[in-house]
This record gives sequence, C-alpha cells and structure tokens, in this order.
Amino acid sequence: MNPIMIDLSPYHFNAFIFDCDGTIADTMPLHYKSWVWAFEQNGAAFPFTEDAFLSMAGIGLRDTVRMLNEKHADRLDIETVVSDKEHYYQEHLNTVEPVADTVAIIREYHGKIPMAVASGSYRETVMMTLRILGLERYFETVVCQDDVCRGKPAPDMFLLAACRLGQRASDCLVFEDGDLGIEAAVRAGMPWIRVISSMSPASPISAN
Repeated sequence: MNPIMIDLSPYHFNAFIFDCDGTIADTMPLHYKSWVWAFEQNGAAFPFTEDAFLSMAGIGLRDTVRMLNEKHADRLDIETVVSDKEHYYQEHLNTVEPVADTVAIIREYHGKIPMAVASGSYRETVMMTLRILGLERYFETVVCQDDVCRGKPAPDMFLLAACRLGQRASDCLVFEDGDLGIEAAVRAGMPWIRVISSMSPASPISAN
C-alpha cells in the first residue's frame, strides 16, 4: 500500500519526536508474541490476552511484569521474563516491517528539522530496530527506557528528547500510537499525532 502523507503544512514545529514500536516500526505483533512466549516459558498463572497487551502499550518491560504479578497474585521473576521476552523478540526482529506513513514523513523532513526517537524499549532493541529498517541516520538523538527513571505515561522521555534537541516542549510534535504515549506527550505539553499500525484500532490518524 502506498504511504498516505500527513499534511503538516498548517503547523509550525521546530522538531519531531517519534515513538518507535507501532509508530516507526510495525513491531507490536512481534512484541505480543514475545510476551506470550516468555510468560508461557516461565509458567505464568494467567493468560496474556491481546487486549491486556494493548492496554499496557508504552509501559516499561519490568513494570509490565511487576504490574501483572500484582494483578494476578503471581510471582514471576521479573528479570528472567524480561530477558526471555527480549531474546525472542531480537531473534525474530528481521521479520518486522516499517510503518509506511511514518517513514515517509521521516524521509521527507530529514535535514529540514531535527528529529528524535523516544521509546519505552531498551536501547539495544531500539537501535537494532532502526538499523534493520535503515533509519538510524535520520535521528539526532534516541531516548530509551535506559535513559530515564520514569517511563510513559510520565513525560520524562519526551522532555529529555526535546532538551537534547535544544527545543522547547511546545515546539515539538510527537508521533505516537499508544494511549500512554499520548498521555505522556500531553503531560509534556507537546502537541501529538496518533499513528495507526497493524494492531491499532481501525481509526484514522488524529492530531491534537
């Protein structure tokens, strides 16, 4: 399918900040498979449904396991589950496709305004994703879970990305696919656009 360009001409922004999973790369189906595999490997006492996965999109990996342990009164080892999940994900990462609409925007505006990535995943995984898609060179900075104490929906990642780009928060436009990421953008005082990928609700791209 040909990319559908978003008309950004009425807007005036000094920088773009992109989430990675589900926004730049259509990785959400693989993330879900990776979580299901890791939970099954570790004998989780609960089923990890697609709805549960989507409701937690944007939450850090360790926090995801911790919250599920609390919700289901389980005692999964957080580090082991996260390690197993990331191992499965990285082994299958070469199957991931880009989100065409987002990549078209990245390429059109490259060299015109500075761009950053702000992702709740770990740096090794994010950089591997960008390299596989051939997009690593397009971004001035990449902010990951490793760089902040609080993940989304806290605004820390987006604020750090804006700081590294030398821009005010209100002058940065955020591209996000998840509700928690959009909440983080709102809390950072940044306008946002929702990006639709294969596991997103069947609704058009929206902006605020």
